[in-house]
Amino acid sequence: MTHHGRRLFLKAILAGVAGARVLRSAPQPATARLQFLPGGGASLLWVVTERGSGTVSWRYGAHDWTPVTMVVRPLPPEITGLEAELDLLVARLPDLPPETDIEYALEWNGAPAGEGAFRTPGPHGPTATFLALGDSGTQMPEQYAIAAAMNAETDADFVLHVGDMGYPAGSFIDLRDAYLKPYAAQMARIPFYSCPGNHEYYTDVLRPYMKLRVGPDDEWSYYSVQHGPVHVIAVDSNDPVMPDPELNRMLQWLERQLAESTSFWRVVIFHHVPYTAGLHKDDEFVDLARRRLAPLVERYAVPLVVNGHEHFYQRTCPVKDGLPAPDGAGTTYIVTGGGGAPLYPFRVHPLTAFGDSVFEYVKVHIDGLRMVVTALDRNRVEFDRVAIAPLPAIRDVVNAADLRPALAPGSLAVLRGFHFPPDRPVRLRCGGELVDVIDSGAVTTEFQIPYQAGPILRVQVDTPNGAVESEVRIVPLAPALFPADRRSPAVPGSYSAVLATGLGTLTGEVPEAPLTLSLSATLVPASAVPTALPGVFRIEFQVPADVPEPVMEIRLGAAAEWSAPIVVPVAVPFARPAPPNPEQSA
Repeated sequence: MTHHGRRLFLKAILAGVAGARVLRSAPQPATARLQFLPGGGASLLWVVTERGSGTVSWRYGAHDWTPVTMVVRPLPPEITGLEAELDLLVARLPDLPPETDIEYALEWNGAPAGEGAFRTPGPHGPTATFLALGDSGTQMPEQYAIAAAMNAETDADFVLHVGDMGYPAGSFIDLRDAYLKPYAAQMARIPFYSCPGNHEYYTDVLRPYMKLRVGPDDEWSYYSVQHGPVHVIAVDSNDPVMPDPELNRMLQWLERQLAESTSFWRVVIFHHVPYTAGLHKDDEFVDLARRRLAPLVERYAVPLVVNGHEHFYQRTCPVKDGLPAPDGAGTTYIVTGGGGAPLYPFRVHPLTAFGDSVFEYVKVHIDGLRMVVTALDRNRVEFDRVAIAPLPAIRDVVNAADLRPALAPGSLAVLRGFHFPPDRPVRLRCGGELVDVIDSGAVTTEFQIPYQAGPILRVQVDTPNGAVESEVRIVPLAPALFPADRRSPAVPGSYSAVLATGLGTLTGEVPEAPLTLSLSATLVPASAVPTALPGVFRIEFQVPADVPEPVMEIRLGAAAEWSAPIVVPVAVPFARPAPPNPEQSA
């Protein structure tokens, strides 16, 4: 079998924005905001002073206009603090094609009310550019200077805001005047993804902020979104971080997000900076961020975390377990607290690589496996730059069939980690020898344990950013099962088969260990038939006639070792109705 054919065989087993124009007529919304949604959709939002009803229509290219019904969310005086009733208009545009210019038109109360355009993000491609800022919402001249500088960054795909958007108290009026208005032109063409600061909590515990926010998850103040190649994870470092970690919903959610992310680039944002020597170094929430959030992002090798709270700029060295780490081997923390609020004096922390008390914003450009972070002042003059090229990291190596750590010679295995090239296979060595990669992505690499592997196998991953190695324990027997045909259910009384690996030493071409198959607790002797790939065997069996529906649990024993069960659907063959009896019909 050729290397290409071998790879296909194993893979089959393992498979199971253009600018927006200003709204030009009634109802004269305070702002138009664009947000992209998981799955390829987008939402458009307006705050309006004239109540009524309307629709948004959208199209791309020469396609016809498609209407979308508005959802009207009331903003009553108890939310806004105003005498007049306001409405938040939300139009969700589903299933938009990627990398496409979308036009939209708003009709409100039967009259044209505005139009605009934006460009949808592409798939998880190799490049992206985004901006970040925090602690901005003062309406001071410095805030507007930063807003103008950011708006001139026409190559930006999205913006991250790390909190304190509306001083002094995060009220509706504070957020409207200090967040929605200053960035309206940019918000209309690219999305802003935000996390709340402490000032957003000062009015009714975040209620105005949550009422104005429409995102991937409207229920919670933390969420994640995939934008191109970047998995943005927005965390609320205020009240949700306080409950005991064993019962803390947000911390459990964050760990799942980090553990299950399939992106090379993960960027986490939260307001309170874990590592600071500034005025807030003794804050309760800074301490909680350092004790509860930083260990998680560092354990899961997040390359970049963006914070605010301190009104200055700071960049740390790479950090791992709270200590300095080599380049590419830790988390870089950026404080971008110079978005417009009065500046604080900058003080150097032991982990500080660079810092300054300056009005600023951050620009990040991703190109493949490399990220460049630049800090710019209100005149768009660069004053700090760092390149981040994350080294590969290995979490573990597990059996591809059941994700257990048991591995034997010939087992199909998954190496799980971070920062593997998403667009090409890694170079993988086992015991110093180059081995074929079956399939790979940014966080997994699938391969077969060499048949000659000893009790301890050294596994090394090479990427353009560097190399990492780990030792894996190999046992004599680690039986594991894969369905031979994932599409067809088992039929009672018929013959079927499963595929098996990890069956140990061979006698000739077949396993030396005696094999037993458990079919829904019925034990039957089994024999292994070699396939075209050494170490992968076909186990044929007859489905018991009395197997219960709707599923059958199958396990394989090799000597005293048993595989994890796999569940196979069972279908009872269709029974044709008996022909009528002529005598009975007579």
